[in-house]
Amino acid sequence: WTLTKIMMLIHFTIVAIIAAADSSRFAVAFSPLRHAARRQSKSSMQMQPIEELADDDLVALPFDGYLTATTTSDDDEAKIQLRLCVIRNQQYIYPLIRHEDDVETDLFLDPRFIEKQISLQDILQWWNANDSSNEVKSELQYYGVGWYGQRPVPSLGGGPGYGAEADEVWSIDEDVLEQLLNEDGVDLPVIDVGMAHGEKARGGALF
Repeated sequence: WTLTKIMMLIHFTIVAIIAAADSSRFAVAFSPLRHAARRQSKSSMQMQPIEELADDDLVALPFDGYLTATTTSDDDEAKIQLRLCVIRNQQYIYPLIRHEDDVETDLFLDPRFIEKQISLQDILQWWNANDSSNEVKSELQYYGVGWYGQRPVPSLGGGPGYGAEADEVWSIDEDVLEQLLNEDGVDLPVIDVGMAHGEKARGGALF
């Protein structure tokens, strides 16, 4: 009887170990973080199919050229200078900047264009029509997913939780920043906000 109990204990132990291993594999395979980790692992520029782009993806687009061509009467040849942008709400494009004397890998929305709603399809349509290569764009220079966060804006009073504003920020790795600036020549302006955050509370200008 004692031997039988020992054999049964060994049997149930083995079954439990196998079940635990299967459960672990299932959790890894279907974890929602697995896809995010795969996309974050792209530490340098790659080409990403347009149909696979999603919110917080960082891509290079001729934003300034598109804006100039569609909002002015300038007849000069379109300038196809790529600029780093972030995708939001699955279809809108916002150009990014860095703040002078700030963390260089923290990227912010360009305050001049926050209120504009420019769709990815509008920029692509203009780009395809004005690019000298005459190639229809199906992929974009892709720099991974920006780590999204918010940073409270200094003001005359209050703080987080007291009505203070916050800047949205997307953080990237240093090697990604070096790649896009020094190797790929993508534009990422640096803006001196200075006292702008404090002036913002008083209605002052950002520039």
